Amino acid sequence: MDSTFYLFLVRHGEAANHAVDGERPLTVRGTRGIQQMAQQAKERIADIPITNIFHSPLTRARQSAEILEEVLTGIPIREGDNLLPNSSPTVWGDQAYRMSESIILVGHLPYMEDIVKYLVGPMTAVEFDTATMVCLERKGEQAPFTLSWKI
Repeated sequence: MDSTFYLFLVRHGEAANHAVDGERPLTVRGTRGIQQMAQQAKERIADIPITNIFHSPLTRARQSAEILEEVLTGIPIREGDNLLPNSSPTVWGDQAYRMSESIILVGHLPYMEDIVKYLVGPMTAVEFDTATMVCLERKGEQAPFTLSWKI
């Protein structure tokens, strides 16, 4: 039985400029960017059972998660705690070592870069443009996480 755990990290699509950060919706370009990334991801993750898409409470992350759910068909979306821009990566990072079912996290900068460094190593720099997905994998319960790919 394959005991590989996959953690997919997604930075939301491009968002409109509004004074209230939490209410910034995706732009047309941001919506298209997430749709295109999700289509590319669909082929790569077709054989991986993903149980949930967790997103931050901010509008742009929720909208990005909804697009992922639509394209990837049928993966439930849920608002997750500790996915805000300045959340600590230790909460989801520590949970990731205990999880056995693969998930997608949709969030923001600098959080996405911070959780990669927390799980893979402090010298691992991954640039998260808007509408980016990164795949981290752990082969076995005690194994370290490695960076697998980025779209």
